[in-house]
Amino acid sequence: MAACAVVAGLLQSTYNVLANDYRLGVAASLALAAAQTVPLLLAPRRPLPAWAIVFAADLVGGFALLSADGVDGRAWPWTPPAMIGYL
Repeated sequence: MAACAVVAGLLQSTYNVLANDYRLGVAASLALAAAQTVPLLLAPRRPLPAWAIVFAADLVGGFALLSADGVDGRAWPWTPPAMIGYL
């Protein structure tokens, strides 16, 4: 239950950062936020596949942020919620 709550909070904050701060499209923000956070639920039992999925999503996210309007002056290509997910 605690892991689900943490992932749900991280999913919401990742979406907000991508959509509002980095000004990425809504659909892309939602897809990337889900791909970067939901696999964390696999981490306790399947850490390597979880890491691979999150890493691939972060690479796609980095390339997607190349065309985003809100990247100037912000951490790029790794968003703060992505770094929290890695921790």
